[in-house]
Amino acid sequence: MKISFWQRILLGFGGGINAIKTDFFSFFLGFFYLTFLGLNPLLTGSAVLLALLFDAFSDPAIGTFSDRTKTNLGRRYPYMFLSLLPICICYVMLFIPDPSWSENQYFLFFWLLFFLILTRFFVSIFDVPHRALFSELGGNYVNNSRVMSMREGYQWIIGAGHSLVVYSFLGYFISDPYKWLYIGIFGSSFMLIFGVISLLGSKKVIPELYEWKPKQRKADFKILKKELSFVLKSKTLLLFIFGSLLIQGTWGLANSLSFLTYTKFWQFDPLDLRVLIYFYILAAIVSWVVTPIITRYLDKEKIVIASLIFLSLTHSLPFITHYLGLFDGMEQSKILNFMSVMILFSSIFSLISLMTRESMVPDIIDEIEFQSEKRQEGAVSSLTSFCSKCMSGLGQFISMFFLWIINYPPGGSEPSSEQLVSLFTLHGPVVSLLFLFPMLIFLNYKLSRKKHNKIKNNLELTNR
Repeated sequence: MKISFWQRILLGFGGGINAIKTDFFSFFLGFFYLTFLGLNPLLTGSAVLLALLFDAFSDPAIGTFSDRTKTNLGRRYPYMFLSLLPICICYVMLFIPDPSWSENQYFLFFWLLFFLILTRFFVSIFDVPHRALFSELGGNYVNNSRVMSMREGYQWIIGAGHSLVVYSFLGYFISDPYKWLYIGIFGSSFMLIFGVISLLGSKKVIPELYEWKPKQRKADFKILKKELSFVLKSKTLLLFIFGSLLIQGTWGLANSLSFLTYTKFWQFDPLDLRVLIYFYILAAIVSWVVTPIITRYLDKEKIVIASLIFLSLTHSLPFITHYLGLFDGMEQSKILNFMSVMILFSSIFSLISLMTRESMVPDIIDEIEFQSEKRQEGAVSSLTSFCSKCMSGLGQFISMFFLWIINYPPGGSEPSSEQLVSLFTLHGPVVSLLFLFPMLIFLNYKLSRKKHNKIKNNLELTNR
């Protein structure tokens, strides 16, 4: 489907809702509840894991129902519209607790769990249809890469902008936990703004989108179960899901430990860390431009594998340099400059991998449509949305479990040197090694450009 430049711009803003939520959940949620509110790290991680398990059931249901919805506003629009206000309210509620709540650990735990589940659920009601909407816009192997790269590029830049605000806030108010509510209000306000912009941008494309035939919309539990089970029998999709789960979980582990590692081990000031955001934004722009170009010449699984190798290498270099003693006697500003360059390259390779994997989703949807004669963007997008949530969910749980194992002190207490070394080791060498394991999965991914083009040609003949 051809859409105008401005339609792509407006639609892309919808990714900002998930971007703000994911940025806070991945980088700052554990830090806030552990360091400022004093919640036990095991309870913090358990709340995140339980919320993720809820998503495992709710996301496929949302996707399946949105596939067969028929309204004058299309299949996706009503879900996106109705979810906006609940998203904003539930997100702000995560910031209501103050340090006095730490006296009742279980009450604080259930507060976090309840509003984590609700926030993620309502974000899913918006994000799963939004992902499915984008999956309908590409049309072929290369255009799928261009469209999905745009969505992920938006998310990365908006998430980086949110981090810039949070780092600035922490630099001035790091000793005042009561000011965190302002971060929640700021984030929820921009979620609302981005959602409205995206809704305005999507209205004109609705009449041109694919709709299921009336006999296909019939829904009962047996039919839904049969359709989901058929989707999950796709070897291509299963390989994609397991590979993405490993990548997103590892990246989530790195992200959830990054702020603690930067401020406690490397001793960087939060205001100094703002320079990293500019490198994140530059990485998004470079990846946004480069990824569609690369996919013209290479099959997508090869791009993912190569990106993971370079990602592992660039992520590990600051830690290798430290182990070799090359940072000894070096000024903090020079160490930060070196790390900024490494973060630029690791972010570029991470984003190329992410954008390429997201562009695989419409290809997989085409393959499943060819096999089942039903186009299930919502069902497939819900599974890929769940993979995305594993970045903040699974990674956050593992990081909090690890902090509990090493007895990392909650509240404002300072960690010991042994605890800092353990933190450094997990965030550096261990994460770098974990990035290599998904390669083994994507080596078996067989939906090549040639195979996808054949599927598209057959679908066009069938739908005439």
